[in-house]
Amino acid sequence: MGFFDSFFKNNPQKEKEDLFKFESQRLIQIVTDSMDIINNTKNVNTAIGRFDTISQMVRRLSEIKPATSDFKLKLEGNDLLASNGIEFIEDFKGKWILNFFTIKINTELDKADLLSDKKLKVSQLKKALKIALDSISYLPDSAAIRPIIVDIELKITQA
Repeated sequence: MGFFDSFFKNNPQKEKEDLFKFESQRLIQIVTDSMDIINNTKNVNTAIGRFDTISQMVRRLSEIKPATSDFKLKLEGNDLLASNGIEFIEDFKGKWILNFFTIKINTELDKADLLSDKKLKVSQLKKALKIALDSISYLPDSAAIRPIIVDIELKITQA
């Protein structure tokens, strides 16, 4: 029987704490990597999947919180390991998705503004409208995108 065997046999709490710490570090690394992927993706489905991964990892970290008490995991200045961490992630996810689609829509609207041919302009506006309509299925609350849709429809009728 080696030193470590006898040490852990005599200190099962120490072994458990070490395992929790190792698991915590691994989960925090997954969250950090997921945040990096979200920041660099151009695919909304990838981002949504990574937000779900972050939520799962934060839930698991919350379950082993005593071992993670010396770890800090922040997003936009908010501690994700706090009691409202999952709620904050879901709110942040909704804002991120809205911003993602708003940027895509504005890019298409800017392209339309540069066009002088009426048919091409209407076609580009319809493309922006399609992106806006598609975004509704991704957003938890479509109220924020509705005025943009109305604005695009108005531009199409005026073109």
